[in-house]
Amino acid sequence: MDLVSNLPLEIVLLIFQSCDPDALRICSYVSRAWHGLVSDPLLWKALYETRYGRLSPSQLQLARGLDGGVGSNPFYKPCVQSRHVADRRWARGAYKARSVLGHMDSIYCVQFDAKRIVTGSRDRTIKFWTHDGYCQRTLRAHDGSVLCVQFDDTYLVSGSSDHSVFVWCMSTFQVKFHLTGHGAAVLDVALGKRHVVSCSKDATLKIWMLKDGSLVRTLRGHRGPVNAVQFKCGVLISACGDGSIKRWDMHTGHVLRDYEGHTKGLACIQLDDHARTLVSGGGDHAVRVWDVATGQCRFVCDGHTNLVRALDIHDKYIVSGSYDRTIRVWDIHTGKCIHTFQGYHATWVFDVQFDGRRIISTSQDQRIMIMDFTHGLDWRFFAP
Repeated sequence: MDLVSNLPLEIVLLIFQSCDPDALRICSYVSRAWHGLVSDPLLWKALYETRYGRLSPSQLQLARGLDGGVGSNPFYKPCVQSRHVADRRWARGAYKARSVLGHMDSIYCVQFDAKRIVTGSRDRTIKFWTHDGYCQRTLRAHDGSVLCVQFDDTYLVSGSSDHSVFVWCMSTFQVKFHLTGHGAAVLDVALGKRHVVSCSKDATLKIWMLKDGSLVRTLRGHRGPVNAVQFKCGVLISACGDGSIKRWDMHTGHVLRDYEGHTKGLACIQLDDHARTLVSGGGDHAVRVWDVATGQCRFVCDGHTNLVRALDIHDKYIVSGSYDRTIRVWDIHTGKCIHTFQGYHATWVFDVQFDGRRIISTSQDQRIMIMDFTHGLDWRFFAP
């Protein structure tokens, strides 16, 4: 007797929502009635929103272009299935690796989106790459190593050992502003909607207006090189070689909070997209996870055997790159090390970025490593 088919539709959908796509595929073979229930678009919509949240603007645009519209199977079902495959690959550490060469010296920084990869190097250039590893464009302006880059759809910002910051127009790839004022190398930059924030070996941070390149304020309080800065959702945080992490009021220049716990100098920090969680790494080989609002350290991720040079956060994962030549993936809720990837870089890892689909890292060995967990899947289902 088929009890499930005789239940109200709302109850049936709740039951099936507890299944993963593999189990639903098996359920669809039980009977025609079950096949019809498993094919219900409301089920796949509920599965998606329960596991991954609401659709992003780019996904909504894609869904509207498919037959049946936003609430239909043509979008939700393949989207859930593709993401389920990606989740299993993450769990197993299964990916397709690609190595890209092209810079003539160490690659200090990387950022990427769905369209391109951007890198900055000791060879004084900024390069744009496709995800297939083809170099599309090379920008030259700095008189020293390019130590940091950040971009959005409108601007690219780069900082250098030549003590300056360039703001580039992403539509023309021409320099819009040349920002000078730091007394030493610019070690990191952060790009907001209205401001650029730079930090330097001169122990200061500077806030600049994006519309005209004017200097708004210089922040002082660190006692050593300011190696990293993050600016998201109005939250401004910096990390220093003196071991300190500070949250600033960008309007007054006052320090709002110190995050204390590291025993050696900091090399990197990263905020999540909502500026609620902060991760930090440095010379004590540890990755610390902080509550931004309270300043409490939630836990410490131990495992690296040398300086933690780079960090990134996405969804439920933290990714770290280290001078021990490894890249590690951590559970953001527990601090457990899920994967350790080694053997891809011959020397120090300088930067690492990831978006839930790929991990991309750069190194002193002049190599860009792309680890793709979604190869063969439609990338549009993973669009931010």
